[in-house]
Amino acid sequence: MDGKLVTSTGARINVRPASPADEAFLHRLYADRRGPELALLGWPEPARRDFLDMQFRAQQQGYGAAFPDAHHRIVLEGVAPVGRLLVDRRPGEHLVVDIVVLTRCRGQGIGTVLMRAVLAKAAATGVPVRLSASLADPRLVGWYERLGFHVVERGDVDVSMLGGG
Repeated sequence: MDGKLVTSTGARINVRPASPADEAFLHRLYADRRGPELALLGWPEPARRDFLDMQFRAQQQGYGAAFPDAHHRIVLEGVAPVGRLLVDRRPGEHLVVDIVVLTRCRGQGIGTVLMRAVLAKAAATGVPVRLSASLADPRLVGWYERLGFHVVERGDVDVSMLGGG
């Protein structure tokens, strides 16, 4: 999927392999995603920052250990990084481990064009795409359903969804 994609709004999106040089961006992206929920806790800024740092490192190490062969991509709009896509292409399915776009770039079709590319790549190899979505975000679950995913397992905090195939 490396290369150029075009959103429904005409934005040109590039996708390239992640490298160690992307760590600072990935940290900002993680903080962008998690920062608002941590702000609700009322913690002082240094405590929030330390917690985000710890959680970011844990996520990076956890993903690296659990999905060592996953395709880790940085999403670019022009030359500016705006997101990340982590997909573990397994023999029987492609697992979307993580997909995230900066808050300021959401709603522009970036996630949709990325997920459609993931679904197309999986379809070309005859396998479905699996992912998990938080039940705390029903809009996200609905977005995945609009892309053709359906719930195959419901947990206490998230759902496992399957698409394509």
